[in-house]
Amino acid sequence: MTTAFYNGEFKNLEDIHFPADDCALMTGIGIFDSALFANNILHNAELHYGRLIYDSQKVMNIAFPYSFDEWSEIIHSLIRKNGLVIGNVRVRTQLTGGQVEKPLEQINSPNILISTAPATHPNDLPPIKALVTDKYLRIAGCSLERCKRIDYTRSYAARRLAEGHDCNEAILLNTKGDIACASTSNIFIEKEGVLLTPPLDSGCLYGTTRQSLLDSGKVQEQTLKIEDIKSAESVYLSNSITALRKIKEIVFENI
Repeated sequence: MTTAFYNGEFKNLEDIHFPADDCALMTGIGIFDSALFANNILHNAELHYGRLIYDSQKVMNIAFPYSFDEWSEIIHSLIRKNGLVIGNVRVRTQLTGGQVEKPLEQINSPNILISTAPATHPNDLPPIKALVTDKYLRIAGCSLERCKRIDYTRSYAARRLAEGHDCNEAILLNTKGDIACASTSNIFIEKEGVLLTPPLDSGCLYGTTRQSLLDSGKVQEQTLKIEDIKSAESVYLSNSITALRKIKEIVFENI
């Protein structure tokens, strides 16, 4: 049995059921966060919590229901209860709109689910072969794009398109024709020994690994064109679970 935390209680994950008329199911209103727990540490914990605070307010117009200390204690309890002290663990925090009387009404009773599961170590993942596509554009200048919303249909469609080109990842352009991000990752290029990544107004997600690298001074923000990827010394992707990984091969879909 896997233990999860749902609306203030620890329960068997298999026994947890969201209401059929939850806003997340009816209108796609909800947010989530995926964080890495390894070596008894929740990596970039403050950045993940800060994103939950921001996204709850920006997307749902509500406050995140737990303090940083309460949220951290719930996660550590789940790690212990599920015997996941050793190895890499994906910690998922999901906040949905709950039930409302009419579509798009103000949310008053959100549902929160926090769960844990083993995560594959980055060294055990297959090499990245990415397709650059203009089929599923991120919206430049839209502040919602930086939020980790439950609706991942665009990323899902892009990943399926990539698989049709014998790739396992997709790199998405934005509505200005610039590089935005990958389907589940931020993107970085290396030029003259400097790592560059698109700014948030490109329509990319506010990635915690991305922000950590920016805070360290190892990365600079810059608008990236397709030509920048073609001329880059190296291209990398990052997310919370896999960290920074180099792309082995890039395919351009008639671009």
